Amino acid sequence: MSETHFGFEKVDEAEKADKVAGVFHSVASKYDVMNDLMSGGMHRLWKMFTIAQAGVRPGHKVLDIAGGTGDLAKAFAKQAGPTGQVWLTDINESMLRVGRDRLLNKGIVTPVCLCDAEHIPFVLGLCADRQIGLVVSVNDQELVAYAEARGPFEQQGTYIAIPSAAAVRLTRDKRATHDWFVENGFPVPRRWPAEPPPAASDLPFPIIVKPARGSAGIGVQLVRSKADLAGALETTVDPVIEERQTGREFTVNVLASHDGQLVCAVPHLRLETRAGEVSKGRTFRHGELNRLAHRLVERLPGCRGPLNFQGFLDASGGVRLTEINARFGGGYPLTHAAGGRFTDWLLMERMGRTVPREYAEWRPETVMLRYDMEIFGRQVAPDRIEPI
Repeated sequence: MSETHFGFEKVDEAEKADKVAGVFHSVASKYDVMNDLMSGGMHRLWKMFTIAQAGVRPGHKVLDIAGGTGDLAKAFAKQAGPTGQVWLTDINESMLRVGRDRLLNKGIVTPVCLCDAEHIPFVLGLCADRQIGLVVSVNDQELVAYAEARGPFEQQGTYIAIPSAAAVRLTRDKRATHDWFVENGFPVPRRWPAEPPPAASDLPFPIIVKPARGSAGIGVQLVRSKADLAGALETTVDPVIEERQTGREFTVNVLASHDGQLVCAVPHLRLETRAGEVSKGRTFRHGELNRLAHRLVERLPGCRGPLNFQGFLDASGGVRLTEINARFGGGYPLTHAAGGRFTDWLLMERMGRTVPREYAEWRPETVMLRYDMEIFGRQVAPDRIEPI
């Protein structure tokens, strides 16, 4: 049985879902308070951005997957109005009950369903019933499932804006991604196998040890000396050893058309990151990164929809690529603000309208500054705080 991380523990992969469910059962009544504390209130800004970008209008039908305590469903229900319909779904019954009760307390009666977002037959049937024409996932864990189900979805007219299953599997494994980069002539940092580990004398400390299937910066360790190497390898699930990069970190957000052509590529510097997500960034033009984006779209199997790749620029301007994510990245709002309207173009393409090719009119030097903010309220019940 393969192992994975659950917090600071190692557990069998088969046990993780039950343990995660237990956490959500225990925090459901205080979930939003917990998010306020953990994100400094930023989760409310992310929800506001999501609501604004969704553009729900009267009569629209909306599926809120992993809807939790119902904040998005509440806003969408008001926008869709009496002629529309919003489904609130979640895999966790406790979370779903809280969300349902909050909607009812606001006078909003909407369908509620306990379901797994990776349960493809349910989503397939829902898309057919509600005539949903476009599916875009931002959850790493469900990308392969949707990519594998592309055929049945598209037979009924639902476009899956995700690369092929082969491409998603490749991008989910940092070891496989590195090998693919090398095979296709992309510049990469040096990397060494962890089994067996190289002699410490062969490694240019400090080095990076990270999980092959990690995300959001979880589990990445900076190993400063050979004395720390064994411990880092022991505490990392399926570790890889990589040369430490000291230059400027970047992300390139990319959109590929349904027929695998580059629509737009927008690089930004990751000036500050928190929990693996960019919190301060700036768009910039870079000829080599644009060429690499072209090559990636051309060579990644079944490339379509939004994706991004990341890496570092050294002092001389040289590029080293470290990973690919087959989905929208956390820094996409910066690309959107700079004129890379990926969400608009996805909808236009789905409606049969012409979308750009190699769009380059986005604005460089566009800056995004995410920040903490204080949230003040009044405790009106053990599980509810009302804003002041």
